[in-house]
Amino acid sequence: MRFVEGKRWDLLASKSDSAHWNKSCSLAPEQCNCRAGEKTMYHDSAELVRIMEVSCPVHRLRDLGEMIWIGRCLPLREEDQQFCSCPPSALRELLLGRRGPLDDAEHREQEERWMREYGPSSDEQFFRDQQRVKQLIRIYQFRKSLRRQN
Repeated sequence: MRFVEGKRWDLLASKSDSAHWNKSCSLAPEQCNCRAGEKTMYHDSAELVRIMEVSCPVHRLRDLGEMIWIGRCLPLREEDQQFCSCPPSALRELLLGRRGPLDDAEHREQEERWMREYGPSSDEQFFRDQQRVKQLIRIYQFRKSLRRQN
C-alpha cells in the first residue's frame, strides 16, 4: 500500500486504477521521458493517476509539464492513449486520422454525448473529479519540489 503525505493512494484512485500503477514504459534506462515545457492532457482524474504513475528512468519523478483537462472526444498524447478508458469516439478517431469525416448521424451523436457528459446535469460529477485532480496535482507538485531540494 502506498502513502503520500499521510494519505493512502488507494483513496486517491479507484481500485481499477491500481492495476496500472506497476506498469512502466519500456524505455532505455538512460532515456528521459519528461515533458518539461510541454503539455500533458487527461480526460479525468483516473487517467491522470495512470499517467502520473509512469516514472522517468533518469529523474524518477517524471516532469509532466502543464497538465490540461480535455473533453473525452479529444485524443490524448500518442504515448498516453493506452491510459484512455473513454468509450470509442468517432470524433476522436477522426482527429487521430484513423477515419474520414463524420456523417450527420455521427455528428448528432457526438453533440448528444457532449451534452450528457458536460451539460448542466453533469456539473456535480465534473466538479468532484476536478477536486480530485487538484489534490493529485498538489501531491505531484509537492513530490516535484522535494526532488528539486535533493
